[in-house]
Amino acid sequence: MSAVPSTFLMLVGMAAQAPGVEVGLRGVVPVGQKPAVVVRAQQPVVNAWVVLKRSDGREVKLQTGRLKPGQEKALTMDQPEGVFHYEGTLSARYAGAEEEQSMPLSFDGVVLPPPVLSVAPEDVHLEDHRAEVTLSRPARRVTFTVWGDDGTVVDRGDASYKDAPAGEKLPVVWQVTDAKVLRIDIIGHDQHGYFSPTLSLFPWSLEIPHEDVNFPTGQSVIPPAELPKVQAAVGEIQQACRRYGKVVKIRLFVAGHTDTVGSPESNRTLSEARAQSIARAFRKGGISVPILYRGFGEDSPLVVTPDDTDEPRNRRAAYILSVEEPAVTGGTGPWRPL
Repeated sequence: MSAVPSTFLMLVGMAAQAPGVEVGLRGVVPVGQKPAVVVRAQQPVVNAWVVLKRSDGREVKLQTGRLKPGQEKALTMDQPEGVFHYEGTLSARYAGAEEEQSMPLSFDGVVLPPPVLSVAPEDVHLEDHRAEVTLSRPARRVTFTVWGDDGTVVDRGDASYKDAPAGEKLPVVWQVTDAKVLRIDIIGHDQHGYFSPTLSLFPWSLEIPHEDVNFPTGQSVIPPAELPKVQAAVGEIQQACRRYGKVVKIRLFVAGHTDTVGSPESNRTLSEARAQSIARAFRKGGISVPILYRGFGEDSPLVVTPDDTDEPRNRRAAYILSVEEPAVTGGTGPWRPL
């Protein structure tokens, strides 16, 4: 983000006290660009020059050379990243005039990357219709758009903070709605006018209700008699993807779980193999969204039991539609793409 020349100051010439040059400033620019003093001639200019002292002690000397009426020249300054103050003068000599005219200059040059906007998962409070975000530089305002699970905009707003310190939690509050929040887009603006890339939050997830596949003890191949359960889940998943996939890029996560019979290591391996088998069956059944699977073994039981307890309710799998990885406790490995 960068500013363009805005208000031009007049440097009056000798002839009939007519405006000689206008002086503008490109003072706020992104990294990779240079601040500039912009000189625009209103009458023939033999030469115009700028002499500045930067806040780090460096002297800056620039000149335009001859300028015709209406001609403009940007005098760029080599400045490192950061905010620097400049003090000095701009002088100009006009055609037919013996004396030069001068005016003082005082401004800041700002060369910075976009600020970074971030939010911790625990700072998203859907039940209170708010989130708390932080900006890497002092914040002036935050703009936001909240999408509901029906694909419509629930709320859109602009919150001001009067240059809140960098890292301070900034409340973003949207209006109460019966719709489930599917996506939140947030942009942070700092005190210099820079703005962050859009931060998109996806607090939505949907667990598909289904009948669990019964695997033979110690095996991960789906018995033919159990395939109708998978096919029924495929229909539910496809219906949900058609509804919500218009707004967000959905992924399907298959989480496998076991009871406590056997060692934790063998249970984790078995649960991952079973989750992979179900994921493959979903793909074969026509699920086209990305599918990821993971085995949690006995780490996240539905019913807490002692070790070596045969508990059918813990031998299960979860089918979760989400944009981001769902928060499932336990397990040590990553979600694996099919």
